[in-house]
Amino acid sequence: MSEPIILTPNAPTMLNSLRALGYSFNTAVADIVDNSIAAGADRVDVSLGGGDGESPFLAISDNGRGMDAEELREAMRYACRDCESERDGDDLGRFGLGMKTASLSQCRRLAVISKKNGRTSGAVWDIDRIAETNDWTLDLLDETECARERGSILLEDFESGTLVLWSNFDRLEDRERDVHLALAEKTDELREHLGLVYHRYITGERGLKKVEITIGDVPVPPKDPFAETASGGAERLHEARIAIEGYPNDPVVVTGFTLPHQNRMTGELRDKIGLKGRTLGQDQGFYIYRNGRLIDWGGWYRLARRAQLAKLSRVRIDIPNALDHLWELDIKKSKATPPRVVRERLGEIVGLLQQSSERIIRGRGATITRGSPETAEPWTTSVGAENRTYAVEINREHLFLQMLRAELSTEQKKMLDAYLGILERSYPVCFVNRRYAEDGVDANTTEANLARLKKEVERLEACLDDEDRRMLAARLADSIGRRRPTTGYERVVNELFEKK
Repeated sequence: MSEPIILTPNAPTMLNSLRALGYSFNTAVADIVDNSIAAGADRVDVSLGGGDGESPFLAISDNGRGMDAEELREAMRYACRDCESERDGDDLGRFGLGMKTASLSQCRRLAVISKKNGRTSGAVWDIDRIAETNDWTLDLLDETECARERGSILLEDFESGTLVLWSNFDRLEDRERDVHLALAEKTDELREHLGLVYHRYITGERGLKKVEITIGDVPVPPKDPFAETASGGAERLHEARIAIEGYPNDPVVVTGFTLPHQNRMTGELRDKIGLKGRTLGQDQGFYIYRNGRLIDWGGWYRLARRAQLAKLSRVRIDIPNALDHLWELDIKKSKATPPRVVRERLGEIVGLLQQSSERIIRGRGATITRGSPETAEPWTTSVGAENRTYAVEINREHLFLQMLRAELSTEQKKMLDAYLGILERSYPVCFVNRRYAEDGVDANTTEANLARLKKEVERLEACLDDEDRRMLAARLADSIGRRRPTTGYERVVNELFEKK
């Protein structure tokens, strides 16, 4: 064998290749926040800087343990940690690449300033400088140089901590006319992302250290995809612990949830579960948490199909970082694939959870039964043999309709019955089914439509004499009293007549 040689990667080429790993702005910032949490910070702030005439910069600061000069130099090394080494239980890192790779995927200059034991250290990776020297040239900063870095003031209030500074946003400059505006828009989207990814840290859930994350000094609100503790939130249906051979103390914990029907969700609840710009159907599926941090969500890993009837199903999977290698966690910590033993158990659970979602969605429209003279409902429903067919018909025995018919001539009654038949036979089933499967609020339950319905009922009531009104009120109240009100119509007639 010939004499071996040391073949060092070409620095500029290697860095440009790493920039193409696929980080988004949101996932890149989240990678920095991971480091802050791992450093014991309970406060992390993201802020924009650079005024008129100045180039913009992004600053991510924390009050964690900080680093001395030697620790900082090692942290700036690419692949500074062995991804196979054992980690602390609260460590959110893995490959030793995140801070550098994530940062330089968004900008050309990364400066890191850290404060520890009363001393401040700094270091800079600058792609232009590396291209100039054609080597892995890391610029070190003394305390005076650290103080001259824009944004360094953000560390002044902390006894210890770290500041990550991004500048020279070349890719944004190539795409956008106004980089300041583009960054401001990205930080607006970032608020939603961080609120979802770190919601369990923001609330300090289940023993996790509570961390306040702010963007421009405004706290990021948590986005709990299950709204487990919120009023009217998801129902917890199932919890299982999956033991992995060789890791008896690190089980995978699987918890199933079913959200309430979309028509029962308030606007506040929908906002809390992080649905801005997305639908329930898009976000159904698995939510994988690594040490309490959400890393991947949505979809069923080919264990089930994404379906409208399953859109209320969500499955939380908690994995410890000791099992990273089994889950094929990627560098960005944004994708994970369950190992075979976990997939087998998940396959058993998914069907049960989707059935729960299907029952809620189907059941929401099956609360009305065929009418009788005492029934207050204006519609009736019927289901054919083996549930293969169904019909929605006007309740011909409804009290209002009976009173109207009594005032009509024989010819007028025939015309009315014919028109009601046309309405029944031309009921827009396909349109209603399609709209009902979407995530918008049911028109029958919106407050605006209920107000309009109330006015129409009041108009009919005004046409009755006192004796008919008393009789109608008594029969409606009796009918409604037989069962819990479930529709907008019942709510209206209950308000109008029950106390008369």
